[in-house]
Amino acid sequence: MSFAKDLFTCADGESYDIGRVSWAVSTAVIIAAAAWNAWRGAPINLTELAGALGGVVVAHGAALWAKAVTEPKP
Repeated sequence: MSFAKDLFTCADGESYDIGRVSWAVSTAVIIAAAAWNAWRGAPINLTELAGALGGVVVAHGAALWAKAVTEPKP
């Protein structure tokens, strides 16, 4: 549980960060959608999958970097 808490909280370790939760959920949804399509036998375009994952990671990373100054201090 400590790993998940560290993953989803701000620098103080107590305040949950909606940006980090959103990042994890968005990534999980894209991977789940690709897995669902593979399970149903649909072709998976790896270029589109990589583009979607890259877009989510870059956008959320930039958002977290931009709001880093507003996080509560430990």
